Amino acid sequence: MSRRKFLKSGGILTLGNGVSALSSFLRNIIIARLITVEDFGIASLFALTMSAVEIAGNLSVDKLIIQNKNGDNERFQASGHAFMVLRGLISGVILFFTAGYVANFFNVPNVTWAFQILAVISVIKGFFHLDMARFQRDMNFLPLVIAETLPQVIVLIFSVPLALWLNSYAVVVWLILIQAIIYIVLSHVLAKRKYSVNWNKNDITHMYKFGWPLLINGILIFIILQGDKAIIGRTFSMEILGWYSAAFILTLSPALIITKIINSMVLPWLSKTRENGQLFIDRSMLAINYCLMSGLILSVCYSLFGSEVMILLFGNDYAEGGKIIALLAFMQFIRIAKAGPILVAMSAGDTKNPMLSNLVRGIAFLIAAFYAWYGTDVTTIVIIGLFGELAAFFMSMSLLLNKVNNKLIMSYKPAFVSFMLAFVFMQFENILPINDNFILNKMVMILVAVLFIFITLQFMPGLKMNLKYFLYKESKEKNNTGEKF
Repeated sequence: MSRRKFLKSGGILTLGNGVSALSSFLRNIIIARLITVEDFGIASLFALTMSAVEIAGNLSVDKLIIQNKNGDNERFQASGHAFMVLRGLISGVILFFTAGYVANFFNVPNVTWAFQILAVISVIKGFFHLDMARFQRDMNFLPLVIAETLPQVIVLIFSVPLALWLNSYAVVVWLILIQAIIYIVLSHVLAKRKYSVNWNKNDITHMYKFGWPLLINGILIFIILQGDKAIIGRTFSMEILGWYSAAFILTLSPALIITKIINSMVLPWLSKTRENGQLFIDRSMLAINYCLMSGLILSVCYSLFGSEVMILLFGNDYAEGGKIIALLAFMQFIRIAKAGPILVAMSAGDTKNPMLSNLVRGIAFLIAAFYAWYGTDVTTIVIIGLFGELAAFFMSMSLLLNKVNNKLIMSYKPAFVSFMLAFVFMQFENILPINDNFILNKMVMILVAVLFIFITLQFMPGLKMNLKYFLYKESKEKNNTGEKF
């Protein structure tokens, strides 16, 4: 692939995901500023519920369309549509009739109607057009970017008048509904093929075999991303859930941008070389190192300015969340790092890697729930989750070495270095002798951050060469065997 095409595709994807995430982030800030912390906590339950509904029955048909050699087949795509419609209907019906139980579980029985609206949204999303996934086979991300970004921008515009009018958690429900409708409509408008539905037994069987590990992994990801919220929402007050959710959103938003861009760019890039041994190894190392470096930079930035940004954006009512920002950012770093070995495994057809590695993280969730039941604090729950993420990363790496290629053991060294430096940096401000001088303190920490990133790069020679290539070299790239990179 030429440098120009790769950079163009990456630029479109980065811009789109950046605008989409920024719109979502600004919307959350607007809502947090215009409603109470308690109502913001209730509103976060809706995002939790929608995540659970979208994961239920999700066999990752879109990923199969991208990864499989038959992904461009029209009949195969129509079978995917049929499955997604059925899944949406089943999920919607289940949520609609269990809405009261969900509301009672979180001790907010008065919002049952909101969970029933979310059930309708689940049905609507089942009619997504899979052309948005098919286009990605050729690194064409523009239709998907438009379909995902434009609804976010429109919803951001609506958020101010709706929040001022409703002045409660209800604003989030209606914004989610508006966004879902626009998203589905755009997926059909931007598609090239006519939308069709077909139930082919062989296709559905193929989708099931590919997707069932990813379905379980999706459930585990839900537990990872939303499980802590569920524990806090059930155990603590809605006010505590409110400031925790704000801190979580602040660290999760950029992490999602990074992982989404890497997933969309790297999966087809790796899949095309899985039969080419050395080239596949080289690209796999690059993918893992890019994830590590991206996560390290994120963690360092939040350790530097996370608590100040928290108060600046959300207000003093959310100041408690600033105390756990650095820990949450470190957790997101490990999640981004874990995306590296998981993507390599999936590109080689191993869909059990994410499931088994996230199963380890799920065990940490159970431990956190146990501690919460006996009265622990929020910080302890976050720390337990952080260690769970770390264990999941090393589980993923171990599975990758055993099932894909043991030469990737070279990735362990940069992983150890980056994790250790991020941990040291997170503690650095507390041990600085000039800790009472804010400006001088930050200046010293910035210098240390640059030094730590430079040190980490020394353990990633392939990454340094690749960065130089994209910055300085000509558009043709070859590895040392002369094969097109």
